[in-house]
Amino acid sequence: MIYITQRTNCHVLKALDESTLPATYAGSFGLFGTPGDTSSRLNFPWGITLGTPYIYVCDKHRVVKLNSSLQYISEYITTTTIGQPFAILLDDVESCLYVVGVKNDYVRIQKLSINLASLKVSDDLNSATSLWFRPTGICRGFAANSFLISGCGLDLFSTIESTSFSSFTTQSIAGEPTKYPSLFMNTVYNSIVKHTNGSLYLNNGRKILKVNSSFVNIGDSDDISKNIRILKMSTDGSLLTYDVDNQMIVRYDENLNFVENVYGTTGSTLQTSAYDIMDIVETPVVVTTATPTTTTITPTTTATPTTTAVPTTGSPTIADFSWEIQTIAPVTTTGGPFIPTTATPTTTAVPTTIAPPVTTTGIPIPE
Repeated sequence: MIYITQRTNCHVLKALDESTLPATYAGSFGLFGTPGDTSSRLNFPWGITLGTPYIYVCDKHRVVKLNSSLQYISEYITTTTIGQPFAILLDDVESCLYVVGVKNDYVRIQKLSINLASLKVSDDLNSATSLWFRPTGICRGFAANSFLISGCGLDLFSTIESTSFSSFTTQSIAGEPTKYPSLFMNTVYNSIVKHTNGSLYLNNGRKILKVNSSFVNIGDSDDISKNIRILKMSTDGSLLTYDVDNQMIVRYDENLNFVENVYGTTGSTLQTSAYDIMDIVETPVVVTTATPTTTTITPTTTATPTTTAVPTTGSPTIADFSWEIQTIAPVTTTGGPFIPTTATPTTTAVPTTIAPPVTTTGIPIPE
């Protein structure tokens, strides 16, 4: 199952069944086309993450928690802590949430428990204008307790967690364009993933980049579109991104080869629209293993063959049988081109009584 958030004129979190492609609508939370910040509606949903069986959504000034059936569980209001939340990470290391938001034009980070209790809040870390007005992604970095934030335009930002979070430091990517106009066309890092293979993957607005632990670009995908957003690692290690121009979710493998189109716009309804998707998350694939059954076979009883006495001496003679003369009635046949005929009666000797076998030195066989 894939979950997506749709913002402008949509205001929903939507579930997509990917058992067949293209994926099909499988449910939603929120009222399509109508914003709201209640227990049944979303305002402007952005980042989304999954902590089975719960889904966490960044909405305007709150983080909303839903169950896998897209039913409202609870929420955490972020108005006084990080303002409007944009990007969210479920951290496997500490089993908690890291949420990046913008409050009074400054970037802040908040650490929440999976039950949405506040664990830690940063001070103002950086002017939001340095991130082109909003953070777009957060992941763990290569150094201990470090985190990387995308949405910084030409570079990434790094922060270290201790009792709070350190002020941002700039982290550039080697091997990227350094001159105009490519500088501004190809280095808008608007999504980031720390892959299980140890590499970073970045969405630069047109294609996906692969970056090693020395922050060197070691590979690019093809140009996916003039405008792409979002980058999420799938359950099988592949990468999901959103082609804005064609309103299509596409999948690439970790070697940056195109795999498939997953879901695209086929209409303007809740079920068919892929317009203005803001984030994506995919649930782990559940493999069901059949439980072996034990069959008890009860042994059956086989009848023991009985012994029948067979005469072993002598042979019966013709005298052992009595005979009578039997007359066969005449039969008249007709039909076809044949000439009717009358059969002449014949006399055949038929034995009527079989004398008991005589005990001799052989097997009783009529002669």
